[in-house]
Amino acid sequence: MLLHGKNLKFHHRIASEIQTIKHRLENVSKTQQRYKDMGGVNDLASSSTLIKDTRYDGRGDALLLEEADVVGIEKPKKKLIDWLLPTDQLGLKVISVVGMGGLGKTTLVKKVYDDASLKSNFDHHVWITVSESFKVEHLLGNIIRQLVDEYIYKFLQHKNYIIVFDDVWQIHVWETMRYAFPRSDTCGCIIITMRYSNTGNAMCSENNHYVYELEHLPKEESKILFYKKAFKENSCPLHLKEICERILKICAGLPLAIVVFGGLLATKNNKIEEWELFSRSLGDEFEGDNLKRMDKILSLSYYDLPYYLKSCFLYLSIFPEDNSVRVYKIMQMWVAEGFVHPKQGKTVEEVAETYLRELLDRSLIKIHETFFDGTPRAFRIHDLIREYIISKSK
Repeated sequence: MLLHGKNLKFHHRIASEIQTIKHRLENVSKTQQRYKDMGGVNDLASSSTLIKDTRYDGRGDALLLEEADVVGIEKPKKKLIDWLLPTDQLGLKVISVVGMGGLGKTTLVKKVYDDASLKSNFDHHVWITVSESFKVEHLLGNIIRQLVDEYIYKFLQHKNYIIVFDDVWQIHVWETMRYAFPRSDTCGCIIITMRYSNTGNAMCSENNHYVYELEHLPKEESKILFYKKAFKENSCPLHLKEICERILKICAGLPLAIVVFGGLLATKNNKIEEWELFSRSLGDEFEGDNLKRMDKILSLSYYDLPYYLKSCFLYLSIFPEDNSVRVYKIMQMWVAEGFVHPKQGKTVEEVAETYLRELLDRSLIKIHETFFDGTPRAFRIHDLIREYIISKSK
């Protein structure tokens, strides 16, 4: 395979780093025995073997959705499995699953990854959780340890395998890793979960690449999931119906929010006074320890914003709940407030437009209306995100 000089140089550097890591794994028999004790290399899908940063950052909370709690997952799960199943055409498949934090990307991919009918089609299975400040040698080292002391590229040639990179934040992660995997003579599949739709679309230059944009749960499925978490009998008492509707409206189909709120309210013993208090003081509860996990999920997205976007994002707290915000209006307001920093060769309006596009790509706001040519005309803010930025602004 011919590579450009830059890619060839990078490929050699990767090989060198892999060789360094390989030398560290001198006692192969002990390594293999350790994996056998854990159930074998092919059983690495269990949660106990997932490679994670030991610091709590909230991403693991996506797995709060247990098998009995998962609602509305069958359709996207079937879609992904159809894409993943081997065909007569050889080559590397890359699948991006995108959506805002807490939407259930990890949960969906984990269900696909653990599916028995799918696993039987692949010789090897690897799950890697990518930290925000990743290092390529650490990722490659993790893969090598999971595949037991082999070069990635040579080992995976002529093999069927599935590798998950969970919670990728930047496109350069994939750009750095892509040449470590064979492009032909393979039936390999890579699944990447990410929050930014632009990152998934940027990877579409790959052959056999698919992007699945995860949607919020519909109203009825949100209700089923909430009732499962909040009530022992999986049905809502009549005196709490109205309050449930209000809380579900704030959750707006976000599975993690529904699970966290439902679990919290399950401790209230169906007392309408306590439910009313929670509903009225949701903004205050959002800052408290009871919803620390949810705060962590949204904080990940907030603190990842560049400095110039933080003020623009928090400024959205001035708009009323359920308000449809006109694109031109918010851009003018950002400019008037001095949030938009001029760039050479661009008007301030053009810079403001790039700011808006970044927030859209990060799934922090959602397009509500478009013009005839498909460009955004108005957007809305998820109610839960609005509560977060209000508390953050205070």
